[in-house]
Amino acid sequence: MPSVNRHKKLTFVEMSEGDRLPMGGERMVTPQNVGLAKEERRFFRVKFIEPIKGRFKPVDPEAGAAGSTVPEMAPILDLSTAGAKIRLETNPPLAKKVVVELSFDLDESSFADLRGEVVWSRSDEHAYACGIRFVGLASRQEQRLFRALNSYQIKKARYDEHLNKVSNLRYLNRIVNILELLPYPALLLSDERRIVAVNRPAEAAGIRTDRSCFEAVFGAGEACAHCRLDAALASEDITKLVREFNGRPHEFNWFHLESGYLIYCFRELSS
Repeated sequence: MPSVNRHKKLTFVEMSEGDRLPMGGERMVTPQNVGLAKEERRFFRVKFIEPIKGRFKPVDPEAGAAGSTVPEMAPILDLSTAGAKIRLETNPPLAKKVVVELSFDLDESSFADLRGEVVWSRSDEHAYACGIRFVGLASRQEQRLFRALNSYQIKKARYDEHLNKVSNLRYLNRIVNILELLPYPALLLSDERRIVAVNRPAEAAGIRTDRSCFEAVFGAGEACAHCRLDAALASEDITKLVREFNGRPHEFNWFHLESGYLIYCFRELSS
C-alpha cells in the first residue's frame, strides 16, 4: 500500500551533523577559523539517502592500462571532493596499497575513472563498506565535482522544504493513495510546478519527482504556454484542458488541494 515514504525513493543528499550550521545564523568568522572554513567548504561531504550507482575498478599502477580489471558495481554511500565511501561485495586486501578507479553520474554530470586509494574497510551487514581517498584529482575535475555536489545539495534543501509543507496537509496519505487509484499518470505538484509525488503509471512513463512538471512531462525548459496551474490555484473546481500530446488528443486536469499543492493528471482520449 503506498505511503508517504514513496517520496524517499529519490536519490538526494543529506548533510551530516558536523556539517550543519547553528540554527538562526551562520558560523562566526574569525582569523583563527577562516582557513578551516575554506577547507570545510572545499571538502564538505554529503551522505546519500539512497546510494548512487558507482563503478569500481581495481588498478595496478605499475602495469598501466594492462593492469585494469573489469569494473564492478559499487553503490556510493557518501561523497566529497576528497574521497568516497562505497559498498563492495568482497573485502579488498589492505595488506598492500589498493589503487582503484571510481566512475559515477551525479546531478546530470558524469565522472569517469577518478583514481583513489582504499584507506579503510569494515564489515557492513552482508557486504563491506570501504573508504576511498582520491589521489591526483585534477583541479578542473575537482571543481566540477564540487559544483555537482553543491547543486545536488541545493535541490535536496528545496525538496525538503516541499516535504515539510506537504507534511502539514491533513490528508497527505489519502492524497498519495488517490494518485494510485488513477489508471493514468497523476502527480502531486507544488505551486512552483515541482513534482512532489507520482503514481505508478507516471513512474512507468519516466516521470520523476526531482524535476519540474514541464521538464518531466514535456521536456521543456520553462512553464508551458498551455499550462493552467495558475488558474487552478484560484479555483475550487477542476481545471481542464484538451490538447494534443505525443500526436494524440489528451485531457489534462489540475485540482488545487490546499497550501499551494495540486493534483495534476492527464489521460489519452479515445477516438
